[in-house]
Amino acid sequence: MVSASFLPRHQLRASANGHVPRIDSLCIIQDDVQDWQVESATMASIYNNAFLVIGANCAGSSDAGFMAAKGDAVPNYFIAEVENDDGSLSKVYARDSMPHHDVVGPESYYTKQGPLSNRGWALQEQLLSRRMVHFENIELFWECRTLMGCECLELQNANEYKVTMEQEIGSGSFKSWHTLVNQYHLRKLTFDSDFLPALSGVITYLQQFGAGDCVAGIWKKNIIDELLWEAGKNWMLYHRAAPYRAPTWSWASIHEARKDRDYNGSRITFYVDTYGPSESMCHVAHVSATPAGEDANGAVANGLLTIEGKVAQMTETKPTGMSVPHGSRNMELSNWLTDESIAGMMECSVDLTVEDFRKKQLYGILLGYWPPKPPQYSYARWAGLMLRPCPTRRDHYDRVGVWNLVDFVPSWWPQTPTAVKPAEFFANLQHSRVSII
Repeated sequence: MVSASFLPRHQLRASANGHVPRIDSLCIIQDDVQDWQVESATMASIYNNAFLVIGANCAGSSDAGFMAAKGDAVPNYFIAEVENDDGSLSKVYARDSMPHHDVVGPESYYTKQGPLSNRGWALQEQLLSRRMVHFENIELFWECRTLMGCECLELQNANEYKVTMEQEIGSGSFKSWHTLVNQYHLRKLTFDSDFLPALSGVITYLQQFGAGDCVAGIWKKNIIDELLWEAGKNWMLYHRAAPYRAPTWSWASIHEARKDRDYNGSRITFYVDTYGPSESMCHVAHVSATPAGEDANGAVANGLLTIEGKVAQMTETKPTGMSVPHGSRNMELSNWLTDESIAGMMECSVDLTVEDFRKKQLYGILLGYWPPKPPQYSYARWAGLMLRPCPTRRDHYDRVGVWNLVDFVPSWWPQTPTAVKPAEFFANLQHSRVSII
């Protein structure tokens, strides 16, 4: 079985009988949503079972060629002339070696080498394929489970990323998956509704190694740590994807307005990768998502997360003046029963623009706790979600961000007369049952 990758819905891939490569625009009934849902759900088995996948990385569309002469992209130097068996002469050329640091290891799945590497669908094709030949602008690259190599022999490195991901999933860690999620936000999709379907093949594949159930991109196995994610920093612009893509508690609900591949900072960051696994401070009573089609790991129509835990009021203490205050320390938790506020350094990462949350009643629900771990982390840390009442559904909430604080107060940190230590503050909070959509 041979599969060749171009662009979404214009891809050569093996037919059902495993012999004749076909183009998706022909083998999928166009404008037939149900047929597309059924066929797109088979991506994991198609690429994982293919003997060889050919990636036309340098082709901008299915109409573009990918085997043309490389031209003068890399200068060639005449070094010798050799005589063939029939007496004819052939010239031998050499060219300068090229660094291939951006196609080694995990970064190879987000390489900037060609148009194909910009595409959302192509990420899982590369990850799931057992053997793949990449037709880049300069030369061919080989990739399999054990090796990544190139024509000029400059690159002959072990390719351990796929095996590492499988081993991590088996041990209960999702760090490699988080790396994939972070970089996936860099990629582009012709149809934004494909955002979760274009990753469903990877999800299905990882479930073979014990990953468990996945709900709108969130793994249930380590759900508290999977819910504690933050989006970008001050210079990134985010908003909720429209039309609907995922529940607000899922990182898949975030849309990056600017796909700037030259910026290498984190798009989606999980606290567990920085601070390690947290101790749960709440109970997840229910989590579910309704599939929008035939693929259980694909697009979702809606989702619901119900948490029983400590809830506090949340207020903005000092506006930053920024339209996207990711990472700003400008929020405070307070107990509406005792009027106590919290004494500690607090960081908040807001998913949305200021207009979406300012001047609205906000709440903070506690999810996780990290005890001190000297010498790296000398102070205890707590973290949770920022919530606001849902404007369209009574008694339900939207996530608008994530917060974390440490049990440390510098002398210059502003405090209120009713401020107490975090441990005492959370002990005095009452339990509440909160439904987030």
